[in-house]
Amino acid sequence: MNVRIVTASGKGGAGKSTITAFLAHALANAGKKVLLIDADASLPSLDVLLGLREQVLWNWADVMEERIDIYSALVHSGDIDLLPAPGAPVEGGSIAKLIEPIEDDYDFIFADAPAGLGEGLFRAAECADRALIVTTSDTLGVRAAFRTAECLEQRGIRQSRLIINRFRKKETAKGILADIDSIIDDSAVRLIGIVPEDFALSLAAIAGDPIKENSVSAQAFDRIAHRLLGENVPLNFKGMK
Repeated sequence: MNVRIVTASGKGGAGKSTITAFLAHALANAGKKVLLIDADASLPSLDVLLGLREQVLWNWADVMEERIDIYSALVHSGDIDLLPAPGAPVEGGSIAKLIEPIEDDYDFIFADAPAGLGEGLFRAAECADRALIVTTSDTLGVRAAFRTAECLEQRGIRQSRLIINRFRKKETAKGILADIDSIIDDSAVRLIGIVPEDFALSLAAIAGDPIKENSVSAQAFDRIAHRLLGENVPLNFKGMK
């Protein structure tokens, strides 16, 4: 049985799509077959983050409109397959039904939802039975995480986990940013991982390249991936700034 996850954040700028792309790399490195669904029809980005932009010919809207089949829409990169999004909003339609012929081919399926709490989030959530909610350490981000988890629970997704992105240890220690316990309490979502602020991650995202294996962010994604695989991996703040 595969694991089906919607990655979400109630506001833009949390780094949700970056988390999705590089977590997929970590799971693929662990020998897992991963399907990524870019559910953001307003601002698709997974093709860029994965370095697959030039390979995209079709998207899930083309499958919905029966111009092609689901197999023709997929873009392949090793053990990661991408179902790209159209570049404009699409009314109605179910991505979950589109992937039914291929869903058993994967160990993990991620639906990367658009920011916000609207139709795009719920369309992505139809593909999943659990959620990863991404937040930064600011008050608005944490509030958005709480509302996102609340909305997803109303749609039947009751297993949500929190990823704190762009974590800065120094600013947190000085009280400039919220501490980890406060973020967990205020979001009311159980923590699964912390990804530190890392310039190497930003460069990799821009270039569409994998992260260097020895970077602190690569190690953070590896820890989250192994937690998703059911392993007991402790938090590690070594190397975080």
